[in-house]
Amino acid sequence: MKKVALLVVFFIFFCSTSYSQEPLRFARIINTPDQRVGTEILKLAYKRLGIPIVIVEMPGKRALVESSEGRVECRKMVHWKG
Repeated sequence: MKKVALLVVFFIFFCSTSYSQEPLRFARIINTPDQRVGTEILKLAYKRLGIPIVIVEMPGKRALVESSEGRVECRKMVHWKG
């Protein structure tokens, strides 16, 4: 649980690039339980800050490509081992 809390703090301070009205997009790898837990924490944290987010589910490799090309906000939500 401490790891998840530290990740949330990291996401909030280092991954959000602006406080615009447009939602931030985060990638979540399909069928990964730890990503589901992290997603719920991210939703709660950003909601408290008043920053809208969108979670997009996708396969691991695609999530890496999307984050590398800047179509999702933060690569740290992506933990794929291949």
